[in-house]
Amino acid sequence: MRSPKGLPSEAPPGRRSGNWLEIGGPKHHFRIYPLNTLPTHNEFLRPKYRQINSIILEGFGFEVPTSVEDVLESLEDLPSGLIKDFEFGLGFVKDYRVIVNVIEQIIQSSRYVTRRT
Repeated sequence: MRSPKGLPSEAPPGRRSGNWLEIGGPKHHFRIYPLNTLPTHNEFLRPKYRQINSIILEGFGFEVPTSVEDVLESLEDLPSGLIKDFEFGLGFVKDYRVIVNVIEQIIQSSRYVTRRT
């Protein structure tokens, strides 16, 4: 997906441009790439977390969007605890940052996967 209006589409070296989210695939997943979106941050458009570079939601019944409006509606349907606005870099809400830190200490993985069964 292209970067949202008002945010740069070019990423710093080492970060693939346009990697904000993926929706679809065989498991109908919703994959979020949390990024720092504050232009004055020294890690601007780099991963928001030290180790976790993506959050994957599977089994939540997301439909594959066919328009920008559909993507924005899909973001609104994200579970509570997740940021639903591109301007804030997606990912977990600030109150859950401590959970991310604990997960990163315990598990050596660049992605966090949650499934609804």
